[in-house]
Amino acid sequence: MAVLKKQFQTRVNAVEEEKGKFQLTAESKEREINGLKEELKILQVSKYSLEKKLNELEQKVQLQTVAKDNQLSQLSEVEKRFAAISRQCGLVKQAHEKLGQNVEEATRLNKKLMMANKNQENVMHDLKQVLQKPLNTWNTMK
Repeated sequence: MAVLKKQFQTRVNAVEEEKGKFQLTAESKEREINGLKEELKILQVSKYSLEKKLNELEQKVQLQTVAKDNQLSQLSEVEKRFAAISRQCGLVKQAHEKLGQNVEEATRLNKKLMMANKNQENVMHDLKQVLQKPLNTWNTMK
């Protein structure tokens, strides 16, 4: 019986050693699980922060897109107005050139008219002198 008791005691000791190993393994696994849970929490917080930042960046991109579209429409309007003003400037330039030509023509015609008037005055003066001679002789005869 003593031999059986010794064998049983040896077995109990072996089982207890094995139990201790299992407990160490279980504690190690428990610590590893707890570490992984902590890491998972950290990753979830990081994921939340990144998602929040991503949403903010998407909103910024949306605002920038809207602003860009507004600027493009304003630029298009400016280009249309510039084209209209350019056409009007072209018309004013043409009118100015035509006015310059008309002024030159009017000046030329005015000089010609002045010369014609001068000639008419000379002819009238000559005719008056011609008329004066017979009148003077007629007056002197009387």
